Amino acid sequence: MGLVLLASCAQPQRSPPTGPREPRPVPTAAASASSPSRPVPPPVLAAWTDPEAVAQLAGDCHWAPAVQPNEASPLSCEVHAEQTCNWNECDGEEETCVGACVAVCGACGDVCAGRCDTCKSTCRDDACRRACAASCGQCRQTCLTTKDHCATGGCRDQVITCSDRLHADYDKSGCSKRVPRFQACIEGCLKKAEEVDGGGEALAQGRECQSTCESSVMSGCERYFSYYRVY
Repeated sequence: MGLVLLASCAQPQRSPPTGPREPRPVPTAAASASSPSRPVPPPVLAAWTDPEAVAQLAGDCHWAPAVQPNEASPLSCEVHAEQTCNWNECDGEEETCVGACVAVCGACGDVCAGRCDTCKSTCRDDACRRACAASCGQCRQTCLTTKDHCATGGCRDQVITCSDRLHADYDKSGCSKRVPRFQACIEGCLKKAEEVDGGGEALAQGRECQSTCESSVMSGCERYFSYYRVY
């Protein structure tokens, strides 16, 4: 702040204007009406029980918010899992488990919508339809809660069990004893490539050497690649 003040003080002082100031033009109603209006963004819905969601369900029991690219709606059964660069079989188990949770959630939502249709089929006024929609919203929110418990709790426990099993199998396999020779093989391969043609692009050359050395040194240990990979 001090530097800013000093810089301001260095500016030449200007004399205040002596003449009368001209009034600023005030926008007229006609000018305001002619100016383009900004589009109003749709409301952000956090739950199926939100009033806006219930209002949509009152019109259509099968309504769902528009899908946004690369963004999961809080009302969606979808789960955006984090990608890993060091994949192993336990990541595959997690994908399968989460996929099953998502499928069950979708089927659950279909049941809620069907019940809502049945409920509204006997309605004669808007109040009845809103009551059916509110019940549908609560039903669909329960589907999401169940999905969240499944994907975070149940699948996480499954991944922990898988990881413990994979690590125990790796310890018993004897593959860990080959890792120093595998790493030395990669270093030698990279050094040779450097002498021949300057080594090329580092990451691509490293992966090529890793693949060559895995075939010659770590044959039969591919299941545990995530434990010994370098590139």
